[in-house]
Amino acid sequence: MDVMKTMTIPFSNAVFEAAAEAPKDDAAWETVRGQAVALAEAGNLLMLGSRAKDRAAWMKFSQAQVDAAEVAARAAAAKNAEQLSAAADALYETCANCHKDYLPQ
Repeated sequence: MDVMKTMTIPFSNAVFEAAAEAPKDDAAWETVRGQAVALAEAGNLLMLGSRAKDRAAWMKFSQAQVDAAEVAARAAAAKNAEQLSAAADALYETCANCHKDYLPQ
């Protein structure tokens, strides 16, 4: 749960915010790119050791997080707001679907 609280949630929120309102300058785009890279690495961490809840859906959702975050990082590097928005949409779907199965109620 630490990876989710300290990495996945804040970095995904940053990507969602940047997708809603595109960064205004090169420094802001680079910040978003770094946050997306960190989000991808958080997805990798979620697949390691005892963090992996199972070898089925958990791994699929974690890999989907990695994939969407990598697309977001490339979009931010290209300063492409449309691609960033599409990546954020894919990321949101991944988060929502994972939460249905794994978020404590």
